[in-house]
Amino acid sequence: MAALFAGWGVVGMLAVIVPVNVLMGMASTVLLKRVASDLRIGWRGANRAAVRRVLSFSSSVFAIETATRLQTKTAEFVIAALATLDAVTPYALARRLGDVAEMVAIQFLKVVMPLASELHASEHGSKLRTLYIVSSRIALAISVPVAVVLTVIGGKILALWVGPAYGHYAGLVALLAVSRLIASSQWPASEILLGMTKHRMVAATALTSGVLHVVLGALLLPSFGLTGVAVGGLIPNVIASLCIIMPFATRTLRVSVGTAIREIWAPTAIPGVAAAAVLWMLQYGSVSPSLPAVLTWVAASLLVFAIGYVSMPACHAERHLIAEVFAAASTQLRRSTADVRRVA
Repeated sequence: MAALFAGWGVVGMLAVIVPVNVLMGMASTVLLKRVASDLRIGWRGANRAAVRRVLSFSSSVFAIETATRLQTKTAEFVIAALATLDAVTPYALARRLGDVAEMVAIQFLKVVMPLASELHASEHGSKLRTLYIVSSRIALAISVPVAVVLTVIGGKILALWVGPAYGHYAGLVALLAVSRLIASSQWPASEILLGMTKHRMVAATALTSGVLHVVLGALLLPSFGLTGVAVGGLIPNVIASLCIIMPFATRTLRVSVGTAIREIWAPTAIPGVAAAAVLWMLQYGSVSPSLPAVLTWVAASLLVFAIGYVSMPACHAERHLIAEVFAAASTQLRRSTADVRRVA
């Protein structure tokens, strides 16, 4: 923002990334030395076996990151190459709306892989199963309400955001939201499998899905337009997430189909249907709603989902966490009040 306000333009905005990254690296080094003061970086102690293990894992991670870029960053290039530049804008805007859940969920998922690695190394199979169930349920709890909102009123949100002319891309927003929901449902499974050194299977699946995303989008675009590109991404997501990653994870972790339905899918699907029904009734008949009206609808649907979610029998861990947060906040409030009274 400072670069833009200073008149440096887009090039200046990108250029400031360099010093920011340097400063972040320096800060990371300082923090690393603080928490691991005995750590020394050098050639002593290095061996080929360790290098091979690191390269094996990092190459799989690189393949997964490449696949992610193929799935999320190449559709616009395909559209620009095979259609018109004007068609890139609505697709890019619709995709950005679908990425909202990912931006939230990814912060939570950063913890899953190292925790899975620790549990796998200590042979805590039951705790790994619990981690898979709870993390998958929370990932869906983040993604489902976002998908509900975008599926029901995605067109209205797009019209408010960039103009009424984009309101008729509601179907495109819904398709992209469902596609991201399906992919996000198996993010915890992929992270746990990475922590269990099952990285080659995850990398191969992700890379194949990424390539199919580009190929199917290019094949379907001439006949079905932007909808074809979205469907070209939806099909590989369904195959990779629901037909490969999920069955492999449940077999590896010994989680039965009944347990997965009862403790992962039902606690989010049932409140999701309720939230969708409430949102649909609230927006029914409204053609050009105002921003306060849309925000009210979204808040009401999210509240319905949240109440329904924490009320589900399987969500005892979440209820316990909420109770702990409220207890800690109450304790802190009482202490602050007591301190104020003493000062007074």
